[in-house]
Amino acid sequence: MSGNHVPNWPVYSSHAPAMEIVPVVDDAMQVEINGNPDMGIVFKQGYLGYWVNYDYPLGKASSITRVEVLGTKRINNEKCYEVKYVNAEPDGKIHPPSYWYYVKRMDKIYWVRFTYERDGQIITEEIDDSCPTPAKIRLGMYWHVHDIQRDTTTGEVYVSRIRTTKAEDVVELRIGSRIHNCLKVVMLNTNADGFGAPTLVEKYIDESGITVLRRKYMGEDNIGGREQLRQSPMINRDDMRYYLWYDSVFL
Repeated sequence: MSGNHVPNWPVYSSHAPAMEIVPVVDDAMQVEINGNPDMGIVFKQGYLGYWVNYDYPLGKASSITRVEVLGTKRINNEKCYEVKYVNAEPDGKIHPPSYWYYVKRMDKIYWVRFTYERDGQIITEEIDDSCPTPAKIRLGMYWHVHDIQRDTTTGEVYVSRIRTTKAEDVVELRIGSRIHNCLKVVMLNTNADGFGAPTLVEKYIDESGITVLRRKYMGEDNIGGREQLRQSPMINRDDMRYYLWYDSVFL
């Protein structure tokens, strides 16, 4: 990152690269997912990828994430893929890793366990399997899921978020000098308790099933102390304004 980056990790720009999103007429595009579309992961032992997060309105790099598929591990008597995530800051500070476990059942992918460190303690959360990702996504598809979590103290199972996702467009995505043909998938997140404005996520998934760009927007009524976001690029959807919060760019 302009001469200041995490040792042995890729050098990346300190500011978001130029981007252009051009709609394409293609009613037949379908992408096949074999991994985690949110993080550009492919379920293949030894797979390694990097994400850079750029915060707006400045479009300045705030962190880089290293993702690695370690292999498989049996969780609740199922063969799951073990994925290691490590976040680092531009000054070189590296945070403790977290471990995510996924299983592929038939035509869907499920997140089943999450292990991370908090306040020096290792915490393991069993994730309910009611929020799968389709393994094949085509233009026009949509699905609704609930994020169901278990309280690590009480053991109570609760619905935390409701997500509505739709594959809306086929686009040509240009990031710097790179060009990708992508399926644009839009996800709307709302709190299950009805409080708080929703957030909106755009995922641009290329023909190989990799999410090459993830854009997250903050709803008008949820800005709170982030007043600077009103200077960010803005979109309107269902009579609500959303401001670009950050971009995650796959290297």
